[in-house]
Amino acid sequence: MPRPGNLRERACFNGSGRGAMLLSELTNRQIATFIYNHESKGLVSRGGFTLAQLLQETNRRVPEIPFGTVDTARLILKLSNRSPNGLTTYGDIWKSFGQDEPWVIFTSRPAVTNALERVGFYCIEHGLPLIITLVVDDAKFSPTESAKDNIYDYWVLRGLTPDQERDSFLENQQCLSRQVTLDDIASGS
Repeated sequence: MPRPGNLRERACFNGSGRGAMLLSELTNRQIATFIYNHESKGLVSRGGFTLAQLLQETNRRVPEIPFGTVDTARLILKLSNRSPNGLTTYGDIWKSFGQDEPWVIFTSRPAVTNALERVGFYCIEHGLPLIITLVVDDAKFSPTESAKDNIYDYWVLRGLTPDQERDSFLENQQCLSRQVTLDDIASGS
């Protein structure tokens, strides 16, 4: 089973007799096939790569423009610190990055969601709490039951193994996230 660390160091047998292959050398189609095989067979690791590594590599390949990973992480902290309840929304993030376009659920949300996924991986890799738990979906500033399930399940699939049930895990992550400072997040994109 691969050890934690830099995904570009991961290797697997490529089946051609060439030996090991770096994750970064796989095509998008090959990665999609690995992910499909993992998910359809309920596997965590197959072919030398974990599902978490494959998902992270897929996410890494999506351009960060206009939402850079570190910039988004820092923005979440700034916006949530200004909020009376310590939370922010997808729409707040969209507006804060100077998007002149109005919020459109089928284009705006995927752009913000992708940025939040990268921030989630950043948090895991850097030993930070999941500051993305400070981002909620609606103006009521409370996630739906479905959103709570999605956040919890999504991160379990990406290698995070909480020792708490869903609601306690999310509340704990929010509490820990409120203690993260801008200095805890690297500067720049």
